[in-house]
Amino acid sequence: MIKFQDIKLCQSSKIAIVKNKNIRLRNLEFLLLEYFVRRPNRIVDRLTLLKKVWGYASIFIKTNTIEVHIASLRKKLGSKINAKIITVPGAGYMLARP
Repeated sequence: MIKFQDIKLCQSSKIAIVKNKNIRLRNLEFLLLEYFVRRPNRIVDRLTLLKKVWGYASIFIKTNTIEVHIASLRKKLGSKINAKIITVPGAGYMLARP
């Protein structure tokens, strides 16, 4: 189990637990959240996410899949947790305590 603030991830069962409640995540949502939880308070750029989470090798891919998955994660995690996925304009995203 890995954890950051209110978020706990059980890798074997692919379950996210937020404030003692199980949160259903799709596979890529879980992988994305796991990537952030393993790197709290560090900015991760879009290209790194596409390579490490999605496995894309090309830097020429134009997609909004990251934004869609992050929006879905934000909604599922809710507003009452003490860790948020923050957009850092021009740099990327990070999981941090606001």
